[in-house]
Amino acid sequence: KITRIGQYALAYCSNLTSVDFSNANLLDSIGNFAFYQCTSLQSIEFPASLTSLDIYGSFCGCKKLSYVKFPTNTKISYIGNGAFESTNLTTFNVPATCVYLVGSTFSGTKIEYFTVEGGNKHFKEYNGSIFNYHLTALISHRRSGELSLPLTTNAICDLAFSAFSGNIRLEKNITSIS
Repeated sequence: KITRIGQYALAYCSNLTSVDFSNANLLDSIGNFAFYQCTSLQSIEFPASLTSLDIYGSFCGCKKLSYVKFPTNTKISYIGNGAFESTNLTTFNVPATCVYLVGSTFSGTKIEYFTVEGGNKHFKEYNGSIFNYHLTALISHRRSGELSLPLTTNAICDLAFSAFSGNIRLEKNITSIS
């Protein structure tokens, strides 16, 4: 009957390879750095009840983490700063219920393509990157590929390029870089 995984609860568990919380129906949140530097962790499945990956780095430094699954009926609304920083993720699907997500969530990852689940009223995918719903702000750009911004985009959020490797050419419509 776990309701919360606390701060640093399983940090440095170097032999942990997978976690399946899909049946942990009461789990509501995972704390700061809860799985920090679990260097062998490859996959995690979350329960529908999960609403928050706390403010800082829940899975930061899990270098082999390449599979993350939120169920279709997930309640996740908050995915904190650095939640998946320095992991091996190559794709990420932003759930429809997610309202908070920032560029630093994916710092140092290998994300090649983001998707946003239908029905999300806070984020949209455009050319494999994450934008706010109205496409006025770039939240997170994928690891590689030419930066292509919609004409409506006038802002680039902080750490939007934290997983990016390549050249950037900004258009005249950009008025703000945080």
